[in-house]
Parts: sequence; C-alpha cells; structure tokens
Amino acid sequence: MAMFSWLGHRLRLYRLNYIQRRLDDEAERLFEESVQKKDSSIINNWYDENYRTLRWLEYRRTELVSDQLLKEADELYLPRPQNSDKEKWRMWVPEDDDSTMARQLLSAEGMTELRQAIRKERSERRESAEYWLKIVGGFVGILTGLVGALIGLFSVLKHK
Repeated sequence: MAMFSWLGHRLRLYRLNYIQRRLDDEAERLFEESVQKKDSSIINNWYDENYRTLRWLEYRRTELVSDQLLKEADELYLPRPQNSDKEKWRMWVPEDDDSTMARQLLSAEGMTELRQAIRKERSERRESAEYWLKIVGGFVGILTGLVGALIGLFSVLKHK
C-alpha cells in the first residue's frame, strides 16, 4: 500500500513539474522576444497573466512535499517540528487573502531537517536488519554445512 501512495505522490509531483517546465519554456521564449524587441512589457504582461498559476504551482509543490515528509515521519514515529518554530513552518495564505483558508506547511529548512531525520532513522533500521540478517545467514550456512556433512557421512556408512 505504501508503494502506491509513493507512486501517486511522484505522479502528482511529475504533473506539477511538467506544467512548470512548459511555463518556464514559454517565459524564456517571451523573454528572448522582449530582449530582441527591446520591450520589457511583453515579459511583464506574461508574468502578470501567469502570476496566480506560478504561485499555485509553488504552493501545490510545497504542499505535496511537506505532506509526504510529515506522513513519512509519522510512519517512522519521528517527532514533527514544533508548530511554534517559525523557521521550520511557513504560513500559506490564498491569493484572495482569505485568512481562514491559511495553511501551515514546512519551510525549506523544516523539510531539510525532517528529511535528515527520516534518512537517519531509515539508515539505523537498515543497519539493524542487516545485522540480524548476517547472524541468521551465518547460522543457515552452518546448518547447511552440517546437514551436507551428515548426508555425506550417512551415504558413506550406508555403502560400507
């Protein structure tokens, strides 16, 4: 189930990045046109028209990544950054200044800190699993060798 959640997250992020790339290509083309014509109003008008879309993309990307990191931290039983820590959280207010719809998301610093904690926890769990796998693998190897030796011994004794 976790894999499908991860895949869905990656697909949503890919769609946002695809839209962002298309807008970036269009902005670059219009910027070059405005430089050639020496008319900055071309690119300025484009930014004015697409400002909401660009802000929405930034919000959605931040929301997706923030929610995914918080979900992973919760699954690993890691503490979330304190809500009172303004460096770790960023308040997003919609464009129409409806403060009732404001949402608190992780800031870049909060995301980095939480990613580091998640990596550390996963690394520690992996090391623990590797340790036990080595011990169990060693015992299985010893048992396989003993069983093989016993089969060989019985085979030799039976043919005498």
